[in-house]
Amino acid sequence: VGSKGLGYVYRRGETYQIDVALDRDTNLYCYLVDENRRVNQFFPNPVQQAPGVRGGTRLSFPGDLPFKFVTNLKGAVETVSCFAVASPLGNHPLAAVEMVRDPED
Repeated sequence: VGSKGLGYVYRRGETYQIDVALDRDTNLYCYLVDENRRVNQFFPNPVQQAPGVRGGTRLSFPGDLPFKFVTNLKGAVETVSCFAVASPLGNHPLAAVEMVRDPED
């Protein structure tokens, strides 16, 4: 959920953060699909390389990481997804996926 809560619609060019709360030990993978439908993995990342996260942890992205989230200036839809899985999938399980297909293509 974004820092401003469910249902908040961010303006073009507005910065935001992603909050993730985990209730059990898990392996976490988080992605942003940008306005060009490119898949960008932001967790794990070069600073936090291991996907393992302890239960009871609350993560905020970007937090202290050396990047920021900014809504695009086009007003196009972007999607953030985080997945928690029991077994690690490696550091870059979607490395072969460059873009998300448009369902209308």
